[in-house]
Parts: sequence; structure tokens; C-alpha cells
Amino acid sequence: SGHTTAQAIARMAWTQAALATVLPALVICAAYAVVSSACAKRRRAAADSGGSGTAAAPESVDEFITARGSVGTSLLAFSFFAGTMGSWATVTPATYASYAGLVGLAASSVAVGLPIVIVGHIGAMARSVDPEASSLPDFLHRRFSLELRPAGGELAV
Repeated sequence: SGHTTAQAIARMAWTQAALATVLPALVICAAYAVVSSACAKRRRAAADSGGSGTAAAPESVDEFITARGSVGTSLLAFSFFAGTMGSWATVTPATYASYAGLVGLAASSVAVGLPIVIVGHIGAMARSVDPEASSLPDFLHRRFSLELRPAGGELAV
């Protein structure tokens, strides 16, 4: 029972350390998003007014939050997807470290990072063979056949 209590205390310490680093990072990212959005809005208003000193009509809160009419459905869906994946990628390593410790975190980091390095090397080799290819699926299509194009997308995912 004493060993289990010590493990629970160690897990709680890892969880607290993870939250102490992740939460401030998320707040900083949110603050950056708000500030950069406000700056972009000011630049857009200045460009719309043509420098004449009259600002464009302000965007309503509803239009800002929902992007009503300003982007297509696919772009908005991918934006939500990217936000979800980004928050998952930000929070998961710290949470995983609270259960697996530093060795588990290191193993997870290698498992996540190694494919990126491998794809980077494959991309460099593909670029040297066909500089006009813009992606791995495009390279497979140009180099081999149309049937292999979906395999490049599956490999990337």
C-alpha cells in the first residue's frame, strides 16, 4: 500500500508539473492569437479605408466567432481540425509523461519524431529525382502511376 501511495504521489507531481507548463503555454498562445488578430484587423481596416482616415465598418462579434460568409465550409472544418490536433499535440506529451515518466516520454518522442525525419529524407530524395513534384502523392503519381497516388496520402497520414 505504501508503494502504491508513493506512485500516486509521484503521478500527482508529474501531473502538476505538466499542468504548470502546458497551461501557461496555452495562455501565451491564446494571447498571441488575440493580439495578432487585432493587429491584422487594424491593418485590414487601414487598407480598406485607403488611408483616408475613415475606418471600415467594424466586424460584429458573431462574424468574428463564426467566420460567417468569409470562408468556405472545408476551410472552416480544417481549421477546427487543426485546432483540435494542435491542442491534442500540446497537452498529450505532458499527460503521458505523468504516467510513463521520462523514459516513456522519450520513447514517445522518438516514436513521433522519427517518422518526420524519415519522411524528410524521403522527400529530399524524391525532390532530387523529380524537382517538379510538389508532394509525396504527386511524386508517386509522376514517377510510377496514378494508382500509387493514394498510397502517398495514406503513408503521410
